[in-house]
Amino acid sequence: MNNIPKRQHYVPKFYLKEFATDNTYGKKDKAQVHIYDLENEKKDIRNIKTIAYEKYLYSPQNEENPRSSYMEDKLADMESLMSKIWKGFANTRMGLSSSMKKGISLFIATLILRHPENLDKNKEMKTFLADVILNNIPEGETKFSFIANGKESIINLQEVKDSYNSTEYEESVFFIENIELLSIKIAEELIKKKWSIIASEEKVFITSDRPVTIFNPTRGLVGIGSRGVVIILPLSPSRLLILEDNINNEEDLTEYPLNKGHASFFNSHIFSNGFRYIIGHKDIKEVVNEIFTYEREVKN
Repeated sequence: MNNIPKRQHYVPKFYLKEFATDNTYGKKDKAQVHIYDLENEKKDIRNIKTIAYEKYLYSPQNEENPRSSYMEDKLADMESLMSKIWKGFANTRMGLSSSMKKGISLFIATLILRHPENLDKNKEMKTFLADVILNNIPEGETKFSFIANGKESIINLQEVKDSYNSTEYEESVFFIENIELLSIKIAEELIKKKWSIIASEEKVFITSDRPVTIFNPTRGLVGIGSRGVVIILPLSPSRLLILEDNINNEEDLTEYPLNKGHASFFNSHIFSNGFRYIIGHKDIKEVVNEIFTYEREVKN
C-alpha cells in the first residue's frame, strides 16, 4: 500500500508536458503550464504535477477492502507506452499505423472514462435506470431480464433497489470497473471515424483538465457512435486531432492547415468543455480575450 501514489492523475503528465511554457518545455520534473481556474476565475502558472489529479481516485478503500493499485498500475502501463510515441505524434507530421491507431483510440477512450466527473454521471445513470426498471415492472415480480449484445441477462430486483443506497466505495468501484469494461468498446467506435489533424504554424491551441471535447454540430445525440458527433483532442499548442463521421471509409490520417482566424473556433469548444482548469503554454487570459472577440464577430 505504501507504493500506491496518493496523487492519481486523470490527465496524464506526459500529455500535459506538451503544453508547457516555452522556458520549461522539455524539463522533466519542472514543466509548468499556464492555467485559468474556472472555479475561482483566477490565472496562475503551475507545475503539471499539481493539477488534474485526485487523491486515490483509482484506489478507494473501506473497512473491509484495502487500497488496490490495480487500475492505477494499468493506466500507468498504458501511459508508459503512449509516452514513447506521443511527442512525435503531437508535434510532427507522421504516419499512423494500424497498431498506433488502436493504441491512441484506447488512450482517448480511457481519457474519457477515467475522468472523476464520471463518478457522478455513473450514479445518475444508475438511478435513472433503476427508476425506469422499477416503474415498469409488474407488481410481485422479483427479477428483471434484458438482452444486451445478443445475450440475455437476469437481475434480481432487490439489487436494483439496493443501488439507490450504494456507498461511496461501491460507486468508486463501479467507476473503476467501467474504465476497464467500456474502454475497448469506445475505442472500437473511435477507430471507425475519420481521423484528421489541424496543424498550425504557430502555437495557438489550448487544452483543459477535460481534454476530450465531444459535441454534435447538428444538435443531435452526443454519444461516441452517434451520427454527426465530432471529437476534438488538442495534441499540442500547434496540432489538434479531430475525429468525425467517416462517410468515405477513409483509413489514412489526413492533415489540414489551420485556416487564419479559426484557432478561436476550436479553443472556444475546448474552453467550454473545461472541468476546472483551462491549460496552455501562454497566459490563458490572452486566449480568453481572443475567444470573446471571435464570438462577438460571429454573432455580428
